[in-house]
Amino acid sequence: MPAASSEPLGPNAATAEPSPTGQRQAPQGTRAVSRRGIAIIGVAVAAGVVVLGLVLGGVIPLIHSSGSGTTPGPEAESVAVASGASIIGGIPGGPWNLTWAGAMVNTFDSGQSAASLFGTPSCPLRNSSVRTIDYPAYNGRYYQGDAPAWVLLYNSSASHGGELIVYAANGTAGEVGVLSGSASTCGFEPYNPSLPKGVIDSPRAATVATETTAGRAFVSEFTHANATYTLSFEKNDYGVIVNDIPVWNILFNICSHGTMTSFQSEVYALNGTVDSSGTAFETC
Repeated sequence: MPAASSEPLGPNAATAEPSPTGQRQAPQGTRAVSRRGIAIIGVAVAAGVVVLGLVLGGVIPLIHSSGSGTTPGPEAESVAVASGASIIGGIPGGPWNLTWAGAMVNTFDSGQSAASLFGTPSCPLRNSSVRTIDYPAYNGRYYQGDAPAWVLLYNSSASHGGELIVYAANGTAGEVGVLSGSASTCGFEPYNPSLPKGVIDSPRAATVATETTAGRAFVSEFTHANATYTLSFEKNDYGVIVNDIPVWNILFNICSHGTMTSFQSEVYALNGTVDSSGTAFETC
């Protein structure tokens, strides 16, 4: 992967939009969207889930599946979280607190073994009832914040380093498993905060992002595209959490006529205001 950069996207990039005034603890000034930032969207707080983050960011491709079975309907993150809440009370190791949510909207069927994504010999999954993380193809309105499936990450109030992974789709949820290795073998972040109550859900975040100049331009040009939605905390260019401000990272991308067009926006999840947005272009 390229070295981290805080430089703008280049001469073809849209100008990042400024942070609004009055944002709670918002960083001063504006931040242009970097190529590194696009690549690491979705990087989460456990080593196994970092792999998911790279998948969500398009760095590691998922397996293309045959598309067999029933395709779940798209749903908002708030629906997925409600489904997750219905099962986490019965999973040992809690109380469990949501710390990360992520989803992909792809124009193709894709999937990956849960064990290969999250489990390693030194950091195995316990109590897994979900064997495959599946993202069915969706060619609908990718920009509305709904997704066919979500992955949810929870921390434990009872034990430092406890990480529960839940897969939610079509109004139901299942336990991908609990990462059962130590913090050192699983690569947990030393600081893994819980998301506060009152954050906006994915459709609201998507609406805010697509109302930016760059967002409107992307959606008006591309009827079909891939999308990534992640709810977490502000991170630096290496994907490391730097403060307690919850944010939505939204990425749309499409390869068309040899050019990958990528739109990214970061939206503050407590008040629904834009921190940054921009568009990048590269060969695909």
